[in-house]
Amino acid sequence: MLAFIVSLVLVILASLLQITNFLLIGGIKSNLLVALFATLAHLDKNWIRRAILVFSSAFILKFTPYLTWVDLIYVSTAFFIFALVDYLPWKRLVNSLAAGITGTLILSFSFFHLKTFALETLMNVILVIVFFVFLEIFYEGKKTAKKNRF
Repeated sequence: MLAFIVSLVLVILASLLQITNFLLIGGIKSNLLVALFATLAHLDKNWIRRAILVFSSAFILKFTPYLTWVDLIYVSTAFFIFALVDYLPWKRLVNSLAAGITGTLILSFSFFHLKTFALETLMNVILVIVFFVFLEIFYEGKKTAKKNRF
């Protein structure tokens, strides 16, 4: 339960950081939540807890008072990231990187520009690696699943 509470606090802080211009590097903002979801997927396999994480971030990032396609795309992309990490057949870090790159591609598809996508993907890959290293340091196999679902 402690891991879930820490995950929820991290998601809330990342969501609040995401709506600021603090993460703006060269006019491009990396998606902290894509990298965080791709890493936190190893921590807890419970889909109800994952849904709480996704919907709490979606509530903070909500742009309009009513439900839009952007909200649905964000939520479905977050769940897709969790599913990719669970079901891809490679090692955990490679699964997280593939899920992070796929999530970045899906979320930037409507305004796709190759240079922006490449820089945002690079930033997200670096964030996934950093978050994954922190996950390995703090949880070193205690709470993380060693194998995928297959």
